[in-house]
Amino acid sequence: MIERMNVPTLEAPRTAPTSAWATASLVCALLGPFTCGIGAVLAVPFGHIGRMDAKNKGMAGGGMAVAGLILGYLMLGIWAVVSTWFFLSTGN
Repeated sequence: MIERMNVPTLEAPRTAPTSAWATASLVCALLGPFTCGIGAVLAVPFGHIGRMDAKNKGMAGGGMAVAGLILGYLMLGIWAVVSTWFFLSTGN
C-alpha cells in the first residue's frame, strides 16, 4: 500500500488590513502645502484616528498615521509662523 506524504503547501502570509484613516492622514499631510494648510488641518485628526485603529483594532498603518501626524503638525506650525509674520509685518 502506498502512503500519502504530507507535503506542506505554500501560502502567502496574511497581513492586517491598513487603516484607511492612516492613509488619509498621510495623503492630506503631503497635500498640505498645495491646499494652503487645509490638508494639514485634516491630517491631524485623521492621524489620531488612524493610530487608534492600529492600536485597538490591530490594523496596520500605525507608522503612516504617525508620519501624517508629524507632517500635519509641522505644516500647522509653519503656517502659524508665516501667517503671524505676515500680519505683524503689514500692520504698520
